[in-house]
Amino acid sequence: MVGKEWDFHNVAATGKSGGLLVLWKHKTATFKVKVTANQCIIGELSTPKCKTVNVCIVYGHKSLYERRKLWEMIENNTNCETPCLVGGDFNCLISSNEKFGGKNFVFSKGPQEMKEFMINNDYNDIGFIGPKYTWCNNKDGSARLWERLDRKWFNSKAIMEFPIAVIKHLQRVSSDHCPVLIQLEEITRKFKNDFRFENLWCSYEAANGIIKKSWMKKDYGSANEVLQRKIKRLLKNLFYWSKNKLKELNDRNQLLKKEISVFQNKEAEEGRLNHGDLLLLRNMVTEFKTNLARIATWWKQRSKCQWMEEGEKNTRYYHMYASAKRKSNRILQIAREDGSLVSNQEDIHDADCIQENLKKLLEADFTLDELKFTLNKMGNNKSPGADGANAYFFKNYWNIVEKETWNAVNCFFRTGEMPDQWKETVVVLIPKIQNARECSKYRPICLCQTIYKMVAGMLLNRFKNCLPKVISEFQGSFIQGRSISDNSIIP
Repeated sequence: MVGKEWDFHNVAATGKSGGLLVLWKHKTATFKVKVTANQCIIGELSTPKCKTVNVCIVYGHKSLYERRKLWEMIENNTNCETPCLVGGDFNCLISSNEKFGGKNFVFSKGPQEMKEFMINNDYNDIGFIGPKYTWCNNKDGSARLWERLDRKWFNSKAIMEFPIAVIKHLQRVSSDHCPVLIQLEEITRKFKNDFRFENLWCSYEAANGIIKKSWMKKDYGSANEVLQRKIKRLLKNLFYWSKNKLKELNDRNQLLKKEISVFQNKEAEEGRLNHGDLLLLRNMVTEFKTNLARIATWWKQRSKCQWMEEGEKNTRYYHMYASAKRKSNRILQIAREDGSLVSNQEDIHDADCIQENLKKLLEADFTLDELKFTLNKMGNNKSPGADGANAYFFKNYWNIVEKETWNAVNCFFRTGEMPDQWKETVVVLIPKIQNARECSKYRPICLCQTIYKMVAGMLLNRFKNCLPKVISEFQGSFIQGRSISDNSIIP
């Protein structure tokens, strides 16, 4: 029995093989069936919250030859231009880590063809949360077998449409298969300031005008307070100006592709285009390339490298001692720069470790050039801190933000007091392995504000010229140009 609020479409079971069933609430969604077969149901799903997506529900045959019909059917009835979700019981594995127990996994023709189908048709496995295996034969002892037969794929369009989608493997309880849930919208905790600088904004002339207008407004208070207010205000203005920009770029490029195709087909048939059409075609191609570059910038900013393997654990340096007898940590004597030894404790305490010329270098006032040098060495796509302004923002709009930024930095170096806002960090958990569940499988990182990184970098640049002269050459690590492996002894 199906409730009054539900509509459904099904493929009846054949023999011992299961069937297929699609259920949807007619008040919240519509499902238009396009294809019905014994291995899949393909249709268009529409809801008030998202545009139409292609959905393919799969029950793959165990036979390699029968599954080829499934791949062909999906390929012929879906396309990479529309968001598409494919999922179900594929009755096929892709790698050895998707199986536990039984015979060893072999990357045979079946898995190869499934992998090739994914690559050729732009389908991606976006990972999952929950049990590693989705099927168990429920046998006892050595005959017990676990496999990941059930999976969900997203094409690139679907990933863009549902960027925070989550796949969840639920508990099997009494069944042999795990239910697999697609959660398209994850409820997330937002930071107080949800505005982040987007690098693609720099490619718009309008953004430059918004930043100038926002930055030039009068602010009062300390140099740091002025800087923080200006950054917060302009990011908010840019955010509301840029709403739906990425979606508009993708939609515009789809339209441009069709229009370009019309002109190119016309040119192929007639042999040439008139001057007006040729000029229009060139303009459309230029716009298409510009949009592609902007979309690539958007993705590049988000494609942070994350270690997903167990090998990247908390780094530890083990310090070896040359002698089994450990001497006291007390300093009994120290050599002056001229080679003479000092043994009196007060003299040791007051002994100079840094040469006079290095002292002058360290004590000199910081300059604007040092700030510029430090900023230019910073990565463009590094995640920003709580203020949302990354290094790319400061670099591209330096002619606008230079004065207030330098005033705030210079104020810190003159007073020695760092504003509390600069110390605010965003703590993010990065998984060490795929499908991490335990807290121990995540590595926390702190995202510092760019202004904090600037002053830290300026200090580092001053220190790094002096450190090799005050730290023994036997100290192998933490100094530029040295490595802890330099002191390794190979018998």
